Amino acid sequence: MNECYSAALWAGTTLIVAWAIGSIVGHLLGAWLASWLENRAIRKERQCVTQLMADAEAQREQYPTPADQ
Repeated sequence: MNECYSAALWAGTTLIVAWAIGSIVGHLLGAWLASWLENRAIRKERQCVTQLMADAEAQREQYPTPADQ
């Protein structure tokens, strides 16, 4: 009976440790993924702003205003 109890206790302990490790790894992976997605969105926004600025500059050169002359 003692061996059976010991095996059950070991299985329960293993389950708790595996759950804790999985929880920590999941949290770290989620934090990394959120950070990566945020950085990706920032890069995409910067590309859009750069393109808009280039388009505005090209349009300004194409159609100069009296203030530019």
